[in-house]
Amino acid sequence: MNRRFCNGMVHVIKEGENLYQLSRAYRVPLALILRANPYVDVYNLQVGQEICIPVARPFGGMMRPPMGRPVRPQEAPPQNGMMQPRESFEDRADRMEDERERLEEERERLEDERQRMEEERERREEAERERAEERRELQERRGVQEILEETEETRDCVECVSDGTKSFGAILRENGITMEEFFRKNDPEQVIIAADVIYELPKKV
Repeated sequence: MNRRFCNGMVHVIKEGENLYQLSRAYRVPLALILRANPYVDVYNLQVGQEICIPVARPFGGMMRPPMGRPVRPQEAPPQNGMMQPRESFEDRADRMEDERERLEEERERLEDERQRMEEERERREEAERERAEERRELQERRGVQEILEETEETRDCVECVSDGTKSFGAILRENGITMEEFFRKNDPEQVIIAADVIYELPKKV
């Protein structure tokens, strides 16, 4: 930077400094600093780099001190007996920073609330799935029990297994049934006569 073209003072960049900090330190609007340093990469300031800090001249031949409090412009004439306050650049910057922090806190709060609601929704869905599974299992058990009960009620016969020692007539007598009743419930093809048993058949004319 050519010092001869700096209408103000020269500041040497130190570690960690940026133009916004210089604007607040020297109480000079950031726009004026940017205008006075058109070739400076504001996103890549280097330690030792020289920055021009412009200084306004409110009175002829008189320079405002760089670190002093800025001269407050003449207040507007009072209206209705009340003086209208004027907001300085620094106050406006502080207010905007406070508002940004408030909005960030509100965003985090809303994000936490959204996450809490999402977790609550997942818990409700999981509980509903468990209840649905329990209802399904209960219905299945009831269905099986009803089928068993209906089968037990509708069956009009009992099952018997032959031991190979009883004759066909003995089985009929023990159970008090006739041969016709026996063959209504049993397939004749499943009844086998033991070997060497003599039986008579009527002649077919």
